[in-house]
Amino acid sequence: MSAALSDLKLAKEYIGKPANSLPSPAFIVDKSRVANNVRRMLTKVADPSIAAALATTANPTRTLTFRPHIKTLKSLEVTRAALGYSINGPAHDLAVADLPKFDAVVASTLAEIRGVKALVQEGILKDIIYGVPVSRSHLPELSALRKEYSALIPGFNLSLFVDDVGQLELIDTAAIPDDSPWQVVVKIDADEHRAGARVGTPEFEALIKEIESSPLATLRGFYAHAGMSYDAWDLAAVQQHLARELGAVTGAATSARTILKSESHSFLLSIGATPTAHALSHPDVQALAQTGLHADDTLELHAGNFVALDLQQVSTSLAALDDVACWLQAETVGYYPTRGVSGGPEYLLNAGVLALTREPGHGDPSKVEMARGLARARVPWEASTTGWVISRVSQEHGILERVGPVTGSESEAELKPWKLGDKVALYPQHACIIAAMHKFYFVVDGGDTVVDVWEPWKFW
Repeated sequence: MSAALSDLKLAKEYIGKPANSLPSPAFIVDKSRVANNVRRMLTKVADPSIAAALATTANPTRTLTFRPHIKTLKSLEVTRAALGYSINGPAHDLAVADLPKFDAVVASTLAEIRGVKALVQEGILKDIIYGVPVSRSHLPELSALRKEYSALIPGFNLSLFVDDVGQLELIDTAAIPDDSPWQVVVKIDADEHRAGARVGTPEFEALIKEIESSPLATLRGFYAHAGMSYDAWDLAAVQQHLARELGAVTGAATSARTILKSESHSFLLSIGATPTAHALSHPDVQALAQTGLHADDTLELHAGNFVALDLQQVSTSLAALDDVACWLQAETVGYYPTRGVSGGPEYLLNAGVLALTREPGHGDPSKVEMARGLARARVPWEASTTGWVISRVSQEHGILERVGPVTGSESEAELKPWKLGDKVALYPQHACIIAAMHKFYFVVDGGDTVVDVWEPWKFW
């Protein structure tokens, strides 16, 4: 971020001006694309055929619920939209009156939980899961936030993640006098090996028993996240990850009932990642309802990246490049006509690791073109469709390289689509990471004019 834009007031001076006039590098969000992405997801969640598949004689009104993860575009405006309300604020809610409304989120940082206070005050957010296993240093503030928000809205709930008995000991030792018991959600390892308890192990049984015996914890449910679905290249591969998620949480619930010797326990079962959420369909839910879902369990879908999307999501084939709602705008500062692969051209841009990150694409670029490079340029219309990607980065500079060999038949526009000083729009491989690098989001609304500036929740 330019020193000239170190203050929000100064940043807002660009409202009404062309995005191309922004100092670079600048992070741009198209709120109309965000709204479209949200509509697509919430419409899927509210599909009547899914509700019909979940309904049982014992629980005829059961439906699929939704909990957006707010880690991607960490802002009040986008979180509000992800819950089914207007991205433009309460005065515009009538425009999205047809969308289903939800009142729960997953947060990965204390900053995010602090940031959503206005939505709690508005009365549209009542339920937060702190989506990383609890740490000792965070418990006092989590406890304070729970008390503060509970005073703002009746029935407010802040739940904690656990996957180890040691975390329950932390809750016990860090307890503040008069603390009510924490509702805890057990993170399940669905073969991702990032975090989570393994069902069927002695450790899982010990964890369930410890929660049951703890005076400061109650078991709310189970949560699985198919992070490896980002590596999938097509619908069939994504559905395999979805099946593992579904099996993981239903297996955990069944095992917990056996351990507790009680069939009366009902649980929240939360599954999802943006690819598997996009892939969820009526047959998946129908099969689950018939084989592994307890009559009183609540099935919940969670996803985070869906609001923005990125090249990793496009690589799964479940999103299109025109759905990607954010990009980095950088500037050409150097041109090298024969330095690239096979003697092709390269540009030097004024955006490196600290603006773009070093997050690679997922998958084999020879099979999935969008997996190539650290970011992909949106090429001017007069140039060919040959791709230009960020192939390598240093701290403050990135190399934009033309994909493919030079044949000698290319036009000048194909080999040099930008002049020095031109702005280049770069679609990121991973929107969640690149968004976290920027102090402000410059907002457009389907065009090239800056209409707003959002200040995201930074750090922890």
